[in-house]
Amino acid sequence: MSQSNNLIPLSDISLEQAITDIIESLALEETALSEILNSESEIVLKTNKISNNIDDYIAVNESVNSIIKNVFRLQMMLQFELDNAEFILQKSREYYENDDLEE
Repeated sequence: MSQSNNLIPLSDISLEQAITDIIESLALEETALSEILNSESEIVLKTNKISNNIDDYIAVNESVNSIIKNVFRLQMMLQFELDNAEFILQKSREYYENDDLEE
């Protein structure tokens, strides 16, 4: 395996930049989840247009319910990650404020 040449050494990344990168990553994941939900709504609409079979509606409903439950779980995990990033940023600010007072 080869390493990418555009990696930044960890020592060159500030804590605030790392937190910003995490938040940007979480936002991208949220966007992906919204795209998944949008595609599920399109599946429901297409099923409604092309089928009159109750079994098709039930199958699509079960599938969509499963996807929605999984998206909800992922959104909860993203919220926990965002909460953790906020906590780390707050603690680092407190640390640096106290460190400045000691000097």
